[in-house]
Amino acid sequence: MKLMWTLSIAWSLCYAATALQCHNCSDSACSSAPLQTCSGSNQRCISASLDSSVSGSSAVSVFKGCVADSTCLTTGTLTISANLGHGTGIAASYCCNTDGCNAATLTVPSASAQTANELKCFTCDEQTATICNVSLTCVGLQDRCVNGTVSTDPAKNTHGCVSSDFCGSAARLSVFAPLASLASFTRGPACCDKSYCNSASTLSLGGAVPLALWVVTVTLTS
Repeated sequence: MKLMWTLSIAWSLCYAATALQCHNCSDSACSSAPLQTCSGSNQRCISASLDSSVSGSSAVSVFKGCVADSTCLTTGTLTISANLGHGTGIAASYCCNTDGCNAATLTVPSASAQTANELKCFTCDEQTATICNVSLTCVGLQDRCVNGTVSTDPAKNTHGCVSSDFCGSAARLSVFAPLASLASFTRGPACCDKSYCNSASTLSLGGAVPLALWVVTVTLTS
């Protein structure tokens, strides 16, 4: 029994000494972000910034903390851009795996200052979300058209312009947490790369794709 207790204490001390530590904060508190010891499957550090505008209300959000590997499939910086008609945003996230490596606060281009590109996509009427044949000009990094259904109350169709990384791992979209309209996709998101290719009749949608958005919040507020 004594040997078991000794081994248990030794393991605990070893774990405490080797567990990853990340800066932990959100929004204005990020000017002085304390270190937090990561636990469970949250063994990556992240620093993320989002410039978003929803129904005319703009905001810049910043958060840092411990996240799961699924949120940070690779280390380094990832930038994602989206315009879903009723909401626009551009987010940058930096993932790393050494103590305190997420100290820097990322800057992102203004969501309203991105330059138009050649891609055009359908988006939905903001009031009803049922008429999805409104033309939308894509900007900046947005090189894909998207459609899907999001689980707002009530659920609504979502069409628009996104960058290609938006269409990758759903977990990466945690950097879009402040956009409440992206809480989760119950259908899609389905992406394509030609103008107006995201008509509901021409772009098939897969099954449910929960985005598990704001996975960072669990860590930041604990």
